Amino acid sequence: MRYYLSLFLRRLPIFLVVAVLISGVAISLAMTLPPAYVSNSRLAVERPKIDDPSGRLAPELAQLQIAQGKLMTRANLLMIADIVRPIPDQNNKSPDEIENWMRSHTSLWSRARQGEATFLDISFEARDPEHAAWVLDEYLKIMAQIGADEGVENATQKLEFFERLEVELRQKLADQNARILEFKSSNLDALPESLDVRLNQQGIVQDRIVQFDRDRAVLQDQRVRLMQIFESTGRVAGTPSGPNLTPEQQQLRDLRAQLNDALALYSSEHPQVRVLEAKIKQLEQVVRLQPVQKTEPGTTGNPLLDTQLADIDARIADIDSQKKDALKQLAGIEATIEQTPINGIRLDELMLERDNIQIQYNDVRGKLADAAASKEIIAGNQGQRVVVIEPPSIPDQPSKPNRLIIAAGGTFFGIMAGIGIVVLLLILDQSIHRPQDLVARLNVTPLATIPNVVTAGDRVRARLRGLAWGVAVLIGISVIVYAVHIYYQPLDEIFLPFIEKLGIA
Repeated sequence: MRYYLSLFLRRLPIFLVVAVLISGVAISLAMTLPPAYVSNSRLAVERPKIDDPSGRLAPELAQLQIAQGKLMTRANLLMIADIVRPIPDQNNKSPDEIENWMRSHTSLWSRARQGEATFLDISFEARDPEHAAWVLDEYLKIMAQIGADEGVENATQKLEFFERLEVELRQKLADQNARILEFKSSNLDALPESLDVRLNQQGIVQDRIVQFDRDRAVLQDQRVRLMQIFESTGRVAGTPSGPNLTPEQQQLRDLRAQLNDALALYSSEHPQVRVLEAKIKQLEQVVRLQPVQKTEPGTTGNPLLDTQLADIDARIADIDSQKKDALKQLAGIEATIEQTPINGIRLDELMLERDNIQIQYNDVRGKLADAAASKEIIAGNQGQRVVVIEPPSIPDQPSKPNRLIIAAGGTFFGIMAGIGIVVLLLILDQSIHRPQDLVARLNVTPLATIPNVVTAGDRVRARLRGLAWGVAVLIGISVIVYAVHIYYQPLDEIFLPFIEKLGIA
């Protein structure tokens, strides 16, 4: 251990040069770094004083993040920098450099916890305390304008959207009602609501057709009976002989009637029956020899019979005509009944579409009312908004740099760097200092070793050389540092970004 301590003491000048140089630079930086003043402000999202009827409030953290994004735009940063001019030598900086400087010196930190209020802390760092507070005040003005404009703009856009949608749905509803009315008008006789009436009409018409068939059958049967009676008796039932018969014809008809009565009482061999048959044969020969009376076509020659038959035929024709009309009416009713299910399906589709539009319209009307109320609430500054909890103030003391930490940290780093260089030199040193080194290098064991005898003059010269080298190095480094600080860039500007990254400023 004593051996290594002696080696360290031999290189003590190098250690001192490195440690003192780095410590000096650190202390110089700590003394020359310009002061930085930080102004702080806190904002919070205030709950609405009047509940929004829509019930749709933006999440508080999201609202702050949106406002933060709109605040830190390039246009806003350049505008504030142009108003306040917090940047040293701002006239010689480009817009990009100004924007980057403003961003790097602005700190935004939002925090939100479950069940707690949401806050946004804003701070700005500048070399002038008034500039720091001024910039922060401009930030808050923009935040207030963003909150007001965004709320009113969003409420206005929402209201306009629902107004436009309400007009469109109202027109759709009117068009759909017109289509339903047109469909009902064009299918008035085949609508589902009148199906029961038409079914009842169908039954009535069918009953009428059956009755027509019955009446026609009765008249047909009556006509056939009249013709049969006339052909068998020559008379119309219930009337005397017609005036157009000759006496022989009338006598022949009477004899035939008597023969029929006699056959009802006697057999065909009865004398009376034979006498009547002989008389009938004689009269038949006489009647056949008489000239035949001409009759009109389609008549029987009996005016009364013809009148009765014509009346029956007219009634039959009227029944046929009524039956034809009833059949036509029945066909129309049956056609509408068959068309009713199809019309019902189509009408249901139209009504369902109308109901869907009506539901949408009612929903939009409710949302329109909510949007109008929301706009009034926001316009009256009664809704959810961002408020300033802690306004910015002009700082009395600089917040940066922490000169003690910079100086102490630089000194500690210089000491460690000096120790590291000394250790590195010892590792790289291959010279022989002890008998053990001689044995290790030459692999022989000497009989005796004579140590290097250092005189007082050697010690003085060695110290003077070390002191001269140290002074030369200090002067050279100091000159280089001074030249860099004066002719290239101030040291505070060179090392300040690194110090800020290390968090010790």
